[in-house]
Amino acid sequence: MSPLSANDGNYDDGVVPDVITSLTEAELQQLKRMRPKYLQPVPVDTEASQTTLPIQPREGESIVFLGNTLASRMELFNYFETALYEQFPKANLTFRNMGYPGHTPAYRPEAGRKDPWAFPGANQFRPEIRGHFGEGHYPAPDEWLTIVKASTIVAFFGFNESFDGIEGVDNFKNELRAFVDHTLSRSYRPGVSQPPRLVLATPIATQDLAEYDLPDAGARNEILSAYADAVKAVATEKKVGFIDLFTPTLKWFSESNEPLTINGVHLSRAGYQKLAPLLVNELFGVDAAPQSPKPLLYQAVQDKAWFWRNDYRMLNGVHAYGRRWAPYGNFNYPEEIEKIRQMTVLRDRNIWAIAQGKSSTIEVDDSITRPLSSVETNFRLSEKNGTTDFLDAEKEAMKTFTLPEGYEVSLFASEQEFPNLGNPAQMRFDNRGRLWVSTLPSYPHYKPGDPKPNDMILIYEDTDGDGRADKETVFA
Repeated sequence: MSPLSANDGNYDDGVVPDVITSLTEAELQQLKRMRPKYLQPVPVDTEASQTTLPIQPREGESIVFLGNTLASRMELFNYFETALYEQFPKANLTFRNMGYPGHTPAYRPEAGRKDPWAFPGANQFRPEIRGHFGEGHYPAPDEWLTIVKASTIVAFFGFNESFDGIEGVDNFKNELRAFVDHTLSRSYRPGVSQPPRLVLATPIATQDLAEYDLPDAGARNEILSAYADAVKAVATEKKVGFIDLFTPTLKWFSESNEPLTINGVHLSRAGYQKLAPLLVNELFGVDAAPQSPKPLLYQAVQDKAWFWRNDYRMLNGVHAYGRRWAPYGNFNYPEEIEKIRQMTVLRDRNIWAIAQGKSSTIEVDDSITRPLSSVETNFRLSEKNGTTDFLDAEKEAMKTFTLPEGYEVSLFASEQEFPNLGNPAQMRFDNRGRLWVSTLPSYPHYKPGDPKPNDMILIYEDTDGDGRADKETVFA
């Protein structure tokens, strides 16, 4: 395997994906309750090479986005990643989005990690932050970068920090310098003693949506402009790549007749569709004119991004990584994490195949991924707990109620008649007698290998007045 390659084999070769999980064998986690340890980046002694844009993507390389909400929300609208594969269909690139709201270069807290700081010494830039009570083994930022074998990193910082005002610019520059120095002192690719290529991107401007009673865009943009200048100054000083997003978005917002943001500061679908070709042009020097992405390729990218998000931001993290990991997660999660990463890599391969005209479906055969061991339930049959047998709602379940004198209970709707009712989480009758139900098959989170969960808000109505629901409406 090439040192730059994140994956082995082509989409249809039947090779089980080679993924990085932890250095602690699953059996030791399951039987000995040993918390996993992760592969660490390798310190490099060689001076980092200068990153000058545009760059040429190297075959098989792993491109990673870091930063705040601007990066994070790209996973809802994956126009950039789709354009990446459209422009370089034969490069077999992988893309991982590690953006998350609230992140700064130094401060990236996680409930499942004791240390909220992104690198050693990062706490000096936020001395006011003292309380963090995370517990667990959620991978640190450096460990995630090693898991995904990052070779090119694009960092989106400056927006969150801008709320420190003009007086916070110097501290932000120092924080950003420390982040750059740390990032370029490591190799995140096993077997390669070379730091990643690093690119710094500015925050976008604020769109004036005063008619929606939002803060004054002019005042915010004065501050954001100073932070954008700070990003440019650090990028120039450290000889890393630089992308100015502030200037073009300020122009877009002044010329646009439609909101390109949802609230003045976070891009909408239309905003991200305009941002994608700008990023591709700035990074790689190719003319990616704004256009609608190829539907099949876009769907495949969205599908892969969903699996990546359910790994990087796995729900129910208190069991997956946190204080309830043992005894409630140490058996199943080591296997599930490995499986979902294999499934994600298979979707990378399918994206390449679609981009190269070798596949015409987003469906992926996951049968070559690792099997999951059966997990023994901790439910015990008893008079109090009852049984695990499914009771017929009308013929059996109704008879189990014990009611005070003068009360009665009736059946309005059941999942026997309406299968969508499975996994209800909340319900409420409205003033028209309709039953609203929120269902959460995604709770506590997705199990790799199962069909994707589909949470719903459902409405049940009795249209013929017999006291039973006979109409189901999917509200959302």
